Amino acid sequence: MSSKPTMVLILGMHRSGTSCLAGMLKTCGLNLGDEIQTNNRFNPKGNQEHVPSRKVNWTLMELNGGKWYAPTPIEEIPDRLRVEAQKILKDFDSQGLPFGIKDPRMLFCLDVWRDERTKLVGTIRHPSLVVQSLERRNAKRSKKVSTDWYMTWMKYNERLLEIYQASPFPIVNFDWPEPTYTETVKGIAESLGLDSEESFFDPELRNEMDIKGSVPESCATLYDKLSDIAEKEREKILSST
Repeated sequence: MSSKPTMVLILGMHRSGTSCLAGMLKTCGLNLGDEIQTNNRFNPKGNQEHVPSRKVNWTLMELNGGKWYAPTPIEEIPDRLRVEAQKILKDFDSQGLPFGIKDPRMLFCLDVWRDERTKLVGTIRHPSLVVQSLERRNAKRSKKVSTDWYMTWMKYNERLLEIYQASPFPIVNFDWPEPTYTETVKGIAESLGLDSEESFFDPELRNEMDIKGSVPESCATLYDKLSDIAEKEREKILSST
């Protein structure tokens, strides 16, 4: 049994509610560190990302030939990045509080961070809503970022499913109605030994609410599967609180 404080890694695709989930757990007492982004024009309350941790993940993806919008399997982890990750974890550990790291890239960089005391929490969102949000966010960067956003959604969420199937953990659905969503996140907070009274959720965090256009069948099938998992995990969480 580890004597180190609990580490929570928040997993999910970009624009899928990872910031909201991290923010809610933060208000319940989860330490996200001092170097997090709390001001972002695409996230009214900030993306809640720990900058040093994100830098490690960004560098790791780049070294393995990937980008955040075109992730590739991580086959090489340089010793210097392992050392940097351990320094970050040691700093969190020194504070003696349950802590969390939120970064969508974490889905592919998990092996750098995870240890025996790690708890995982995931989030999903309908592919159409994610794609709309990504297109809006990257409208002025089209020359730098040109990709099939549905393919990007698939890669992240296939990885989420793969990690879940190896060892199940709570997954929430950012498309749930607010009462359902907040009740479930508070249940997760309680299961992590955190306070569940505070609320970070704001309807303004969900900029896209209407599903538009046709969704590739592969994406729709994967979303349905992950939705069923989220519902089952919700039932488990609420029955234990």
